[in-house]
Amino acid sequence: MFEKTIGLRKKELLKKKEQEKKPLSKILLFHVGITTHGLETWKLQNKITAEQSFRKAFDLIEQIIEMQLQHKIRIITIYVLAEKKQSLKQNPEEFDVLMKVIQQLLDKLARSEKIQTNQIKISILGKWFDLPAEVTETIRNVIEETKDYDNFFLNFCINYNGQEELVEACRLISRKVKADKLDPELITKSTIKESLYSSNFLPPDIIIKNGRGRSLNAFMLWDSSFSHIYFTGKNFPEFSEQDLLDAIENWKKS
Repeated sequence: MFEKTIGLRKKELLKKKEQEKKPLSKILLFHVGITTHGLETWKLQNKITAEQSFRKAFDLIEQIIEMQLQHKIRIITIYVLAEKKQSLKQNPEEFDVLMKVIQQLLDKLARSEKIQTNQIKISILGKWFDLPAEVTETIRNVIEETKDYDNFFLNFCINYNGQEELVEACRLISRKVKADKLDPELITKSTIKESLYSSNFLPPDIIIKNGRGRSLNAFMLWDSSFSHIYFTGKNFPEFSEQDLLDAIENWKKS
């Protein structure tokens, strides 16, 4: 009798575990933004090199793609790199290392069978064309390779600043006004949205903020106006699927 009870208990636990792994497809969740903050802190805590820290982060991005597919999240946007001038100012000796690792990640994704099989379109938000030539070439390639896909969307914010995104939108709108293609009185919130890097995407339902800080650092400044913000309190390399599930549960209760 005791062994039978134990057996039933194990079956119940296995069933519960399988239920927890079921995709979240029935939840009306379309877009999740994720920051990669906390890399520097994690590097110092673990006494490792910048390259080791970056590689750990980008290995995790591949796991996030698995999470996206498992839970059928149509759009994921990952904040990878702030403005080039800011990054150079903060960590000039690490910038070239980061460029190399980003290039290798994007090159791998461009050739990934998983990306092709699941039809994941990759987009880069930000002034990526100002990056080193070998990186921009890799970016152009991954965009070209995935341009016709539309099952899932994976966006990387690279050389990105939310304030600069709004400035660029204002410039674009002002050019239309100057060319008599737009009446200033007809400018609306939709006009601004259509002029953003993220013009093709719905605003995030949830933004998951990693790192110890409580600031979004201008991540999707316009689009995050009504997003649910979830703070993991963890450095990005410590981010896990459970953190994603906790963020979604927290969003559902809000």
